[in-house]
Amino acid sequence: MKTPNKLPVDKIQKSRAEEFMANVDDDPEKAEFWLENTIRVFDKLSCTPEECLKCVISLLRDSTYHWWKTLVFVVSGERVTWKVFQEEF
Repeated sequence: MKTPNKLPVDKIQKSRAEEFMANVDDDPEKAEFWLENTIRVFDKLSCTPEECLKCVISLLRDSTYHWWKTLVFVVSGERVTWKVFQEEF
């Protein structure tokens, strides 16, 4: 049973969810492959959409985290859901 407001970050890392770093000129398939693998981990752990969003953000590094911050700025932060993240990523 999960503790309220406790993200399963430890569990996603133990389940081999990887951090993601990329550059603008990287192959888009790299991002697709990473997202698909990360979604599999979330499904395996039965994460809620809110947990998925918070955990995936914790895995973003460097320019991908900056992309996230820009997305939140452009699209009101409260409207950025797990579904929106997947569509935009």
